Amino acid sequence: MHTFKPGRGLAVSVLLVVLAAGCSALAPAPTVAPPTLTAAPPPTSASDNPTAGAIRLATRQAQATRSRLATDAPLASQTAAAAAASTQAAAALDAATATAAIRATVQALYNAENNWPERVHESFADNQLGWPLGVTQDQYLAVTSTVAGGSYQWLATIASSGAYTNLVAARGPSLGDFYAGVTVTFVQGNDNGQSDYGLAFRLAGEDFGFFGIGKTGGFTILEVHGSNIDQQISLSSSLINTGPGAANKIGVVATGSDFNFLINDQPVADLAANLAPGQIGLGVEAFEATPLSQVNFTNFEVRAP
Repeated sequence: MHTFKPGRGLAVSVLLVVLAAGCSALAPAPTVAPPTLTAAPPPTSASDNPTAGAIRLATRQAQATRSRLATDAPLASQTAAAAAASTQAAAALDAATATAAIRATVQALYNAENNWPERVHESFADNQLGWPLGVTQDQYLAVTSTVAGGSYQWLATIASSGAYTNLVAARGPSLGDFYAGVTVTFVQGNDNGQSDYGLAFRLAGEDFGFFGIGKTGGFTILEVHGSNIDQQISLSSSLINTGPGAANKIGVVATGSDFNFLINDQPVADLAANLAPGQIGLGVEAFEATPLSQVNFTNFEVRAP
């Protein structure tokens, strides 16, 4: 189990903000009581309408330079054609390169998700992997975790922005290259969408990566070293199902220092991060205080080459 408090610094930030998000430091909040479940026409320029004087001036200029243009036109035409051909070739090369890169990325993601051998398939029918159970609590948050009904259920109350915690199975693998996936279901609460739940990965001491989604359609990616967030990406995505009780599958593919992130099997972002091999677990990142929420995790799986 890894529990972290508000007050982390932002060393280097990559912020692509559509859904405004962040991890700000706040003064310590009151101790949080353990949660209990409750019922649930395009602009025009002056040249578009020239005056009669401008027309006459243009006519005289054209007459004065007609013979010169007759001589220069073939050369100018050839030069323009060559420039156009060069531009088109460069654009075609860029497009081909981009297409090849996209295809390579998609193929790598497919291989990781489908062809790498399965290392963990957690149905949560029991707690054979040794997930933390009961109350994880401090003055910033309280999470009560239970394995029941084929899911890992979290009841969470968060008293402060910047609070976050990661729970890791005692018998889970420690990996460098991997694919990890889990389905996240917002059962009740978290209606402000300001707490993201998802995967914590490459957990080694206080260093880790995080990829989580919020109930209102946002997602967050973090690279954390010690108490510092070295990189952060916060975006929204139409791929996230936001209906009541909607379930969303998220995934992370790690190959060396390259990380790719998926929502419902579609790539949404990538990141280069300096994270050593480590454990894979589940986590929450809070951007505002959040009343009692229930979030269920199902179909946790890990594949590795």
